[in-house]
Amino acid sequence: MTSFSCTAWDDNGTCYTGGSNSKIYVWGGSDGRQCERTIDDAHSKGFICALRYVNGKLFSGGKDGKVNCIDTASLNVTMSIQFDSLVRAIDCSADGSILVGLRDGTITLCTDSG
Repeated sequence: MTSFSCTAWDDNGTCYTGGSNSKIYVWGGSDGRQCERTIDDAHSKGFICALRYVNGKLFSGGKDGKVNCIDTASLNVTMSIQFDSLVRAIDCSADGSILVGLRDGTITLCTDSG
């Protein structure tokens, strides 16, 4: 059992939840209430407190200070950005920019150009 601190839905109605045990849960089934699988290797420790789905990608942020980009077709991590503080919020735009809010109050804009 675990506690959940965030949710995100993809374009197909699949729900993703971030657990206090560092796992991301993927929900489905006929009523959407069945845990179909977990993503175990996205974060190394602590809870996942931010999820955001954009254009086939799930972005997750957690206590380990990482923001990961997960391809929802393969459920593999395709990109990772390390921060010095716990990640509290993530927002993304279609152009690839990622806005990250950290526990220490810092807000960082990450773009493809650096």
